[in-house]
Amino acid sequence: MHSGSFMLVCPMPSAKSTQRSPKMKPLSAAKANPRATSAPEKQTKVKSDRVQLGNAAKENILFAALRCFAKSGFDGASMLEIARAAEVGHPLVHYHFRTKEDLWKASATFAFNDLARAFEAVELASDGLAPIDKLKLMCRAFARFTARYPQHVALLVNESKIDSPRFHWLLDTFLRPMHKRLDLVIEQATLAGQIIPIPPVHLTSFVIGSITQFIFAGGLTRELYDLDPRSIDTVNNHADWMIKVIMDGIAVQPIESR
Repeated sequence: MHSGSFMLVCPMPSAKSTQRSPKMKPLSAAKANPRATSAPEKQTKVKSDRVQLGNAAKENILFAALRCFAKSGFDGASMLEIARAAEVGHPLVHYHFRTKEDLWKASATFAFNDLARAFEAVELASDGLAPIDKLKLMCRAFARFTARYPQHVALLVNESKIDSPRFHWLLDTFLRPMHKRLDLVIEQATLAGQIIPIPPVHLTSFVIGSITQFIFAGGLTRELYDLDPRSIDTVNNHADWMIKVIMDGIAVQPIESR
């Protein structure tokens, strides 16, 4: 008997016998061999694998582009440099992104969607809190985000130095909506009598400047104080002190407690 096939041995019908043995239907290839895959199924799987590989390569290029644009700026970074950083062929970068402008915009969207999601998560977590407590939570979240994704913020810092169309696109697409939400919390805290009246432009500059300077001056911090400014413990400690100095400093307190 051959493997994977069945043989049915039936007695020869006698003359008296009027019954016929039922015929056995041949098993399909899929049933005979559960591992057997039809040609269309194989094609679908190959296509799915290719899509996954393509998506992974595209994401890898975006990460590399973020690092290069954050380090060298738009004008200083080249498509060839980005391809080398992503460890892919130069043509593959052009396959996914036609021009350097397209790649920059895609990498900026990739970066600031992360920030927008972090912002939304903080807003959900702070629902029901007093405005001043919301501000403190936002400060902590931004400090952790900057430590985890310094290239995201560096991309913005580079573009803000020049009055480029790219900066205005970033401003209108991501930054202005987020700042409006932050300014609203500052206004709510002021109206609730929880902080002294301070223009949002100054408060946000204090907070953002304190965090970005601490993270980006990492080499100085390591040499002078033997601390890694991007470690979670150091970031949390810096956020604590920033809140104590800035947020508690602008908090409205009873005269007797001052």
